[in-house]
Amino acid sequence: MAKPSHYTCLALSSACLFACAIARIGHAADANQPAPPATRPTGEPVAQLAAGTAPGTFHLVFHGNARLAGAGHCALDVSVLDARFSDLAAMKLDDAKAFDLEADLPPGSCYLVVSPADKKSADYWPSDRQQIYIDKHGRLYQMHDGWSKPGPFVLDRKMKGLSPDGREVAAAQPPVLKWPAVVGATHYRGDYFGDDGQKWFDVDETQFVIGGGIPAGAWCMWRISALDAGGKLLARGEANFIGHGTDKATVEKMLQATGACAVDPPQGQPYLGFQPLLTQVPKDPKTPPDNDESGGLVHDAAAGFIPGILVAVVRQGSPAVDAELVPDDVIIAIDGEPVPSEFNLGDTRAFVSQISAMEVGRKVSLTVRRFPRELTLQATIGTFGGAATRPAPAGADAVRDAPPPVAKPAAGLQWREANSGSPAVFPFKADAHAPVVPLTSKDGLAADSVTVFAELPKGGMAFGTRGGLSIWDGAEIRTYTGPSFSAVSRNVMRGNSGLPSSSIQDLLCDSRGRLWVATDSGVCRIDAGKAGAWHVLANVDRGPLSHRGMDSTMDVQKVFEASDGTVVLGSRDAAITIIDPKTDTPRLIHRDQDMNHWVTGIADDSRHRLWFSVMGVGVLRYDGTRIEQVNGPWIKGTAARGLAIDGKGTVWVSNGTDGLGGLRSDGTTEIVAPEALPDEFIERLTVDRKGRLLAISFKGLAVYAADEPGRGDKAWQYPDGMDVQFLGSVLNASDDSWWIGDESGVSRRTQLKLTSINPRAQAVDRLKREIERTYPKIAMNSRTAVEAKGIVVGIADGRVLRFDGRKWEDLSAKLAHIDVYQLFADSKGTIWIATGGAGLIGLDPSGAMRRFNNEPDHAKSVIYCVAETPDGTLYAGTQHGVYRLRAGNWEHVESDLFQVGRVLADRHGRVWMTEITYGKVYVYDGNTFHEVKEQSAIGDEPLAPGTLRLDADGNVLIDLPPRPADKLPKRTFKWNAAADGKIGPPVEVK
Repeated sequence: MAKPSHYTCLALSSACLFACAIARIGHAADANQPAPPATRPTGEPVAQLAAGTAPGTFHLVFHGNARLAGAGHCALDVSVLDARFSDLAAMKLDDAKAFDLEADLPPGSCYLVVSPADKKSADYWPSDRQQIYIDKHGRLYQMHDGWSKPGPFVLDRKMKGLSPDGREVAAAQPPVLKWPAVVGATHYRGDYFGDDGQKWFDVDETQFVIGGGIPAGAWCMWRISALDAGGKLLARGEANFIGHGTDKATVEKMLQATGACAVDPPQGQPYLGFQPLLTQVPKDPKTPPDNDESGGLVHDAAAGFIPGILVAVVRQGSPAVDAELVPDDVIIAIDGEPVPSEFNLGDTRAFVSQISAMEVGRKVSLTVRRFPRELTLQATIGTFGGAATRPAPAGADAVRDAPPPVAKPAAGLQWREANSGSPAVFPFKADAHAPVVPLTSKDGLAADSVTVFAELPKGGMAFGTRGGLSIWDGAEIRTYTGPSFSAVSRNVMRGNSGLPSSSIQDLLCDSRGRLWVATDSGVCRIDAGKAGAWHVLANVDRGPLSHRGMDSTMDVQKVFEASDGTVVLGSRDAAITIIDPKTDTPRLIHRDQDMNHWVTGIADDSRHRLWFSVMGVGVLRYDGTRIEQVNGPWIKGTAARGLAIDGKGTVWVSNGTDGLGGLRSDGTTEIVAPEALPDEFIERLTVDRKGRLLAISFKGLAVYAADEPGRGDKAWQYPDGMDVQFLGSVLNASDDSWWIGDESGVSRRTQLKLTSINPRAQAVDRLKREIERTYPKIAMNSRTAVEAKGIVVGIADGRVLRFDGRKWEDLSAKLAHIDVYQLFADSKGTIWIATGGAGLIGLDPSGAMRRFNNEPDHAKSVIYCVAETPDGTLYAGTQHGVYRLRAGNWEHVESDLFQVGRVLADRHGRVWMTEITYGKVYVYDGNTFHEVKEQSAIGDEPLAPGTLRLDADGNVLIDLPPRPADKLPKRTFKWNAAADGKIGPPVEVK
């Protein structure tokens, strides 16, 4: 069940950031091999080398020991390689044994590896490489990284007879990977990699069905390890093949294709000369971070960690050698400024871009963690293939400190023609003029949760979801999809159209009737008219199928049309791109290269100035010449979640948990307390056709009706009777109807009746009315449960309420305001409250309260669900795996599961659970976790969230969501959990 480790290596000397993903499948066990360090190495030298014969070199004598994983004999080569794996020195061995390698080496990183010497020895794989580092003073360091291990050089035995092999062309049917049985092997673990992504498998059979045909031109490879019951590696193998239908010329080209992980930059390119990896370090320099074998555990900022750039390899003759950087150093700042970061990890792409933009010869100060110390090292930006340094040009500092150009061409962005593809078409059967038009994925929506709308010419509507774009013309729905990454199979799934991605983040129908579709990989523009052409703006070198990864400036969160027809894109990295309405030329006017900053709102005022809310930054304003930060008492902090300008010219910004702030046109300001809003987080601000401000949260809508009778509290109005689940978006259409999207689909109302009663109060009133109406026959669900004495506990607006049949008691004073995922009553009458950040709370019949996992800054405090086995053991699915309460003891059930989103117990006491991150289904029998979905008919299928359940007979059911693009309805599968014995594979329930 162990998930494979991954590493991404980016060469700092590379101008094009050619990336290479490395997955370590297995490692031969050896009693003499040292265990990986518990904490990151200190970077201390282990020896002092004497000077070599050639100037600038040092003489190395390396004592090593080569071993074979299995019995046998093998002639071997011992090689010393530089950072680009070119030979520096070599020696031959007639068999596996101890050896002494002598060589004169220049300062920098190098690798030692032992390989079979010739074809006669082809039964073995090369050993794991070992990295050493020599600094400019001749001090020798032996490094401990994720794929370079000190100790014996162990060569694993190969598996023979693998198929398909030799880059043969696969059959048109789903390929079957086959391998011979290995004596003593109990399971076979490996991975498959192709143009459609990567897939891991762990099977006990000698074959694996990939699933799906392999398209022409796709070059696929796979690797396999045979392991015994104790996890010992017995043999390894790999093979590759090409998709069916590939022409002979392409096959020949693929056979000749070679390449390195990181290509050299052009001559004269600024560089420091080391390979960076993303990492982070504790804020306290004296505290080393915990390390696992795969290279480190990620912690967020709240846990006391800051982003860093890990020095992985230092090239010979580079400025990094002169600066005395050592592999395993972590750079946390340049010239006192923190390194670029992405999700609290060092952003290697942005770091490389930052260095590449510097002047050659510029001196920089690097703040470095070399545990347990924090150092300041001085480096001089050099050039690749030229002089190491040169004097800094006059005025270099002044140029560096000057603000960047206000408008410059958006590098790498290009418009290209796109194919509309062959979208699925679904009939729309409801009356287009009905007061409420319900639409769901059953009707053809790409997904039920609609987060953005756009009204099209002639009355059509566009709906944006995380699963694609759906367009309704009043009679039918067409659904368009683009490439998407499946967290289940970890494959890139191709769409049915030219959309750059299926994740739709914003929509705009501009004044010319063109539909703009903003995705996380670019923008698609669809011209007006039935035969409208498709155009895509994206970075041609970066995207979901690119080895260079995504372009953050094309992770477009917002699209807006200014009054002069200019289209404005707001993205991650706080990137703002404007598109000239006459030439279609994109220009980048702002970017700060921080993935944690993204544009959340765009508006323009009567003076034609553009306003932006940016998460993590605050409010920016652009007057056509420069970008400036806007501050004032109406802006609280930097958690700006949205921005809009109402009909009176007031600029509104959502201030995270601090409510709303407004700047009126006369310069006065206004503050709206969170209590006046449907939720503490207002996710979106927009304006209706009357110019009124709409504040949208997941829990409801608020309308600022300042011009209507009554001020004060009554200035804010709320829809009457809008009972929604996770409100996504609201649109006031041109016919004054209202389109509302939530988690269950979209609906349309001819009018919106408003009331002064806040949705928070409405939710509490609805709960009380329903319980009082049905008491004592209470229908229990995730929001309502019954204690041992018949007392009802319910949740509404984060408040915990208790009803004894006569009066209500509010327990909120004891529990504070909490986010609740589930209420559950166990067999003893205890009510368990699963919270999103406050742990698990138990309300005993005696009135006592118990708390578990109450650590708000830890993932284990997020409790998704609870279930009870027949023996009274309580299991909890959390964001940190599985926990249980057994015989009064609260404990973590050891596993490598991450987010366990649903648990239930069958009549045999087995615990069933769904894992959110990878969409798997596990059964726990009290001792072992078994995955029951991956190697079945639904192995690669996504799961409908929260649908794991028991039927009346005690069998386990789960739903697969509909796939409109493939014309597949919702399907239900069943595991035979009621009968004794083996569970068996899931079967579809018709």
